[in-house]
Amino acid sequence: MNALIVADLEGISGVQSLNEIENCRRLFSDEINVYIECLNQKGINKITVCDAHSNGDYLSEDVLAGQVELVSKVTNVSFDQKYDFAIMAGFHGKSRSDGLYPHTLRPDIKNIWLDKNAIGEVELYCRWLGSKGIPVILVTGDTQAILEANEFNIYRQACCVKSIRGEVQDHFSVLYSKIQKNIEAALQLDFQYCVSKDSEKIGVEFFSSELADLMIGHMADTNRVTFKSCNEFVNQLDRFFSVVNSTTEDLIKTNFAFIKELRKQSGHIPKDKITDPKTINILNSNPIMISGEDRSYLIKEFKKICSEYDEE
Repeated sequence: MNALIVADLEGISGVQSLNEIENCRRLFSDEINVYIECLNQKGINKITVCDAHSNGDYLSEDVLAGQVELVSKVTNVSFDQKYDFAIMAGFHGKSRSDGLYPHTLRPDIKNIWLDKNAIGEVELYCRWLGSKGIPVILVTGDTQAILEANEFNIYRQACCVKSIRGEVQDHFSVLYSKIQKNIEAALQLDFQYCVSKDSEKIGVEFFSSELADLMIGHMADTNRVTFKSCNEFVNQLDRFFSVVNSTTEDLIKTNFAFIKELRKQSGHIPKDKITDPKTINILNSNPIMISGEDRSYLIKEFKKICSEYDEE
């Protein structure tokens, strides 16, 4: 059989700080090797590992066990060969969920909507693989990833190896053994029931409503960019991220220039005169989060503040 392992970092056991890059790489490789070795023991020697974290440069063939094909990023996975099944390893909760590193692809994405349900990377990739007829038989990661793994498909195997609230003493050997048992159980499943359908539109919602308004193509509601399916979205991730990055830079420049001009015009006003909570919150927020509505509010509020101060 031919196996695909899609591996992310944040749901890997022991990863507590993403700033400790070398430690993250070691823990990442150690855990992924558990999957490779277990599959090898089951006679599955044709394995592709996709490093789905960030730019896909945390794993190296030099430290992975056995003969595997290593692919950087999900957009580079080739489907010229047929995969009998996929395992998603080391995944995390979606944006704003409980967990150590909850997010959906990037920090400026608030939700990915599937009808009225918000989904994260777990369901997104399950449906992307399902569109190609590939069953996801096992999902591992933190507690929130496991909840999502079985939210739309209660049949597939799911294995929690990480929690924000609890650790297992001497947990690596214990959890690696747990992973092996879950792989063995997943291989006994009827794979046809692990194939996710991908027939619904999705809407990518940003924290900044203005960001979506500035995006090129795929326009939908006020702060959403729509795609016909999860497959269409994943296939266009590189282009999508490029457009988002460019648009984000433009928006940040606009907001920095706006704040600079606002401070220039109101520089004579003492800081203690600015007491409106909403105004303070906007001024202290990330520049990408300041919307056109926020700018209008600040103009109105600062006119009021300046007028009151000049009359004193």
